[in-house]
Amino acid sequence: HFEMNNTSFCFASGVMPLMSHVKYAEKLIEYRDKNVTKLPSATKPYYSLSSFLRQDETEGVFHSPKRSLSTTLQESIKTVVDIEGDLDDILVKALDSISTPHYQSPESRAKSMGGGRSNRSRLAMSHQEKSKRLLRQCSSWTQLDDRKANRGIVHGQVIVATIRLGAQFQTLTLRTNIIANPISTPFNQILSWLCQRRDYYTAASVALSLLDDAEAVYELCGILKSSEEEFTHHKGLLDGIKPLGEESVHGDVSDTLISLADMAVGCLIKGGTPMSKSLEGFLTRNNRYNAPRACLMLVGATSSAVSKEPAPKLQLNKNDNIIDALSTVENPSEDLIWPVRCLIKMAVIRNCLPSAILMLNATIPNELRWRAPKSRGLATLPRPSLGLFLALVDIILESTESATRLFLNMMDEESGPHSYWFSVDDDTKLTLCLVSIRGKHVMLQEPEVRGWVLGRLKEEIESPSNSAYNSKSSLLPDGWLKELVTGAFYNAECDIGLGLDAMLTSRSPKHEDSVCYRQDMRRVRELLIPQKRSCGIDFDLIIASLLILARRGCDWREGTQISAQTLLNTVCDMAGRKTNVEP
Repeated sequence: HFEMNNTSFCFASGVMPLMSHVKYAEKLIEYRDKNVTKLPSATKPYYSLSSFLRQDETEGVFHSPKRSLSTTLQESIKTVVDIEGDLDDILVKALDSISTPHYQSPESRAKSMGGGRSNRSRLAMSHQEKSKRLLRQCSSWTQLDDRKANRGIVHGQVIVATIRLGAQFQTLTLRTNIIANPISTPFNQILSWLCQRRDYYTAASVALSLLDDAEAVYELCGILKSSEEEFTHHKGLLDGIKPLGEESVHGDVSDTLISLADMAVGCLIKGGTPMSKSLEGFLTRNNRYNAPRACLMLVGATSSAVSKEPAPKLQLNKNDNIIDALSTVENPSEDLIWPVRCLIKMAVIRNCLPSAILMLNATIPNELRWRAPKSRGLATLPRPSLGLFLALVDIILESTESATRLFLNMMDEESGPHSYWFSVDDDTKLTLCLVSIRGKHVMLQEPEVRGWVLGRLKEEIESPSNSAYNSKSSLLPDGWLKELVTGAFYNAECDIGLGLDAMLTSRSPKHEDSVCYRQDMRRVRELLIPQKRSCGIDFDLIIASLLILARRGCDWREGTQISAQTLLNTVCDMAGRKTNVEP
């Protein structure tokens, strides 16, 4: 249909093949660019077609990135491969996209000091930029972020109306994408369309319904489902979606289900905190989703959440008491924690915890070390939140018994080829020694941690008396030493670690003239018997800590009826004796 009212206005409409409309749109853009006057700053058209729609576009736009992994990161990858047997290429590419080769050879470092702009930009990579680069590697996520310019167009027909008013053109279409069968639409386009409109709840509901995960759908909706109730929720939404079998090659729906499950994970992640419980349950139950892609999406979500976290108001100085800081620490918001919790839970279920820790360490290394980001010039950047650091450590160490060793094996690009313990400050080490996981101070059982603690205790004991036992100027506060003694008893599963020393109040007076001192030690010894399944009493840690506390005149625990000196004497008496946990 064609109408013309005057020389400056023209209206044309009609039905044409879709690909012909694409070519026509290209010609229209070219004509407009030649005839419409633009502002000097406008060097590009107001809109353009995607590369795969341009008829003269060459193929092979995307190329495999040039691997620029640092030496430290390469060693970390080798460690993961030794444990898991392999590392998915999608994770290697993602690591390459955010890798910052801080630790280089002298020759490479001299070249980098010449200073390219790209090198400086890599050093200054923000959490938000890391998130974008990571998620860009995941096809499931990019499909959900797909805009109409990047959406696949199939042959069909489209209703077109073109209006020209002077030198300006406007083109209207009834639909920009129509398939051969107008009754149904592929699920990926439906989910993409919903996510573009930020309707993540409906998108997740549709994806979970297609996967027939009734439990996840009802959990997402907050509805208690009866075991006899038929699953009909959101069923009407599925009527216009192409059956999954038609999306598969030769009727094999396995690849289609994997893609759908991956997009379901992406929809739930986009839903944020309100959908995190449903996501956690889905990751636990479903075995269709691709674990590396899910890992990538969750790590990207973690980096994005951290980028929005404001700097903590209170900053701990080197001379501040770490025990006071721990007593006033604030728990981080759920918005920061849920991606890591889901990531670690998924990694345990799918046996890829080393990979997950590797990705997390490469993305948020400073948050995992309670370390200030590397600053430029004279500006000093604040340390991350202490509460966030503690929450991250707890989530990782609580996952499995082997997680502590995996955590300490992490290497940091900024610190070079050194493991985790040697890349953190002393106050961070003091904090980690007190981390309790299921009633155990697990860090104290690791050799590098125990060796560092014994070294600090030795320095404290050998220091001059006027400073060695001055808790205000000492690196080891009284409260930290008390927690250390208690933690060592917890690890040995002694009754005294459970607070049963309070039972001695009526039977063992504190005055030495009322009861034989030796009898008091015998009663205390009964509380120090370790359980056979435990690692036994760490006499070195306990004796050194009690010695310092006794010299400072401090109790080893608040409210106890046993003095530090009595406990010290009893532990020393037991140190040379064979216990029931020794072979």
